Amino acid sequence: MFERLEDYYTQSIRIDLTSADQLARLNPENVEYRIAAQNNRYVVSVLQGDVQESVYSTRMQKVFDTFDEAQQTFLTLLRENPDAEYFDFVRDR
Repeated sequence: MFERLEDYYTQSIRIDLTSADQLARLNPENVEYRIAAQNNRYVVSVLQGDVQESVYSTRMQKVFDTFDEAQQTFLTLLRENPDAEYFDFVRDR
């Protein structure tokens, strides 16, 4: 499902579930996040990188209209990638 990054010293996967509002506050210049936040949407992100250094590259990001849709995708990705690090920023606030 995921394309490997070439010449990258680690291949750890991280999967995040967050509200668009949180992302818009962290990245106010990002128009897509601001629009999604205005519509109370949720975002699932798949990142690839180094867990210890917290250096990641976004491999996939999708905006969902409802929390249920986002959570379903988040849980499916976790089942498909059992070794992935993950953060549920919606429920773990």
